[in-house]
Amino acid sequence: MRVEVEDGTLRTIESHPDNRATPEGVCLKGLSYIERVYAKDRILHPLQRTSRGDFERISWDAALNRISAELTVARENHGPRSGFFYTGSGTKGLLNEVSLDFWRLYGGCTTTFGDLCWPAGLEATRLTLGDNKHNAPWDLVNARVIIFWGKNPAETNIHQMRFVEEAMDNGARVVVIDPRRTQSAEGAELLVQIRPGTDGALALGIAHLLIARQTIDETFIRAHVHGYKEFAAMVREFPPDRVAEITDVPIEVIERLADLVGSTAPLSICAGFGMQRYTNSAQTMRALIALLAITGNIGKPGAGWIYANLQSSIFNPVREPLALYPPDTDDDPIRVSVSTARLG
Repeated sequence: MRVEVEDGTLRTIESHPDNRATPEGVCLKGLSYIERVYAKDRILHPLQRTSRGDFERISWDAALNRISAELTVARENHGPRSGFFYTGSGTKGLLNEVSLDFWRLYGGCTTTFGDLCWPAGLEATRLTLGDNKHNAPWDLVNARVIIFWGKNPAETNIHQMRFVEEAMDNGARVVVIDPRRTQSAEGAELLVQIRPGTDGALALGIAHLLIARQTIDETFIRAHVHGYKEFAAMVREFPPDRVAEITDVPIEVIERLADLVGSTAPLSICAGFGMQRYTNSAQTMRALIALLAITGNIGKPGAGWIYANLQSSIFNPVREPLALYPPDTDDDPIRVSVSTARLG
């Protein structure tokens, strides 16, 4: 972003023209940062809960003395790991490690592992493709078919829509698979309103038809795809009639999707985060990626899997979700032992 400050006051936030992924402007959340910084109800001072259950303002000295005294007592009586440190994604910037540096000086702490947002999809991508690396965001303009599977970019990823609209101007066809009729569906050729949690079955049903009709890329499969014979045998159990019953998607729509996936390339599938929050979510995401693999839509301009491109994480090793797992040993003063998913 390009930020303008005048007389010590934040005035404007604009896009940086050298960033090809977001060249036309900051999203509404980014634009609202100015309102957030100067909001009248923004908390700028320490507050302490009273016996009445409300809060009263105290000085910074009083707050820091209270916190340090409590931490000292906890460390002396129970050890440094009795301190529990819980942080959210708002800290994922260049200063992210400063907080853990504090806890190391303190002697250690206990903290969480995992994430509520995207790890199931990250793990599915890593296991299937080998890494969480995708085509560049602006490569989407080269796609001839774009499937938004459980994603609503018109409202939640507006920077991506610039490339979608350019692809559509070049003749690309857009499909939205989502239980809801979203803003993204308004400009799509087809909206498939699926029963929530059954996306994996739909993907396997499409694969069933692709293989049965031989509209697959056998050359690509022989060169790059492992386990294809076992996969082909498994999807025989998902004929259109069974998939329609599972997903609430009519047979003719399943066949139409298979026609589109099998006949038009390059194809990009853009998956949302919500779909990977079900119990079968990682295998669901792998089933979606498999459609790209058997049709040869990987590693080519305009073709591929678009989920969470960790190549943009340039200030730390591209290790998620591996970085979110507890360590094998317990010799670090920072004890990573509490699952975020079970925190409650």
